[in-house]
Amino acid sequence: MFKPIRLRIFNNVSARNFNWFKFPSSSTSNPLFYKHLDLYTDGFNKICPYKEFSHPGIYKITNRKNGMMYIGMSLDIRKRIKQHIRDAFLYRYDKSSRQHDDSSVVSQAVAENDFDFDYEILEKIPLIKARTLTTAQLKKLLREKEREWIMNYKSYERNVGYNQVK
Repeated sequence: MFKPIRLRIFNNVSARNFNWFKFPSSSTSNPLFYKHLDLYTDGFNKICPYKEFSHPGIYKITNRKNGMMYIGMSLDIRKRIKQHIRDAFLYRYDKSSRQHDDSSVVSQAVAENDFDFDYEILEKIPLIKARTLTTAQLKKLLREKEREWIMNYKSYERNVGYNQVK
């Protein structure tokens, strides 16, 4: 049985004092904005080990304050988690970057709850198996597994999770 891997991006102290980045403005045209975002991603690279997280699979993002969750799939979980956090930065500091889809719902929740979330790998596809499949076959397999996990956790229900599709 696969044992889930958990990743806690921020501890409670840094979550409360999250504005230590000192973003100069909400405009992403300012190069300083991207410099600070790069500083964040460098820190992310240190706390999110490549070996454990850089796999195709299913992941869960859980709000520590209210227990609501989002379940997603990715060909590279590490990159996808990093993308979620980057999108949350943009959501929080750049109003023009906001979209309306499952991913933006998660970004909004992460940004509005001071990034106080746990990131967990629910299921990894072994790289040996992944290499025997075409990208289309792997995506299909991941979508099926994602759906199973969404149904298992019922994260499509409004008071349980952020997934919008059953």
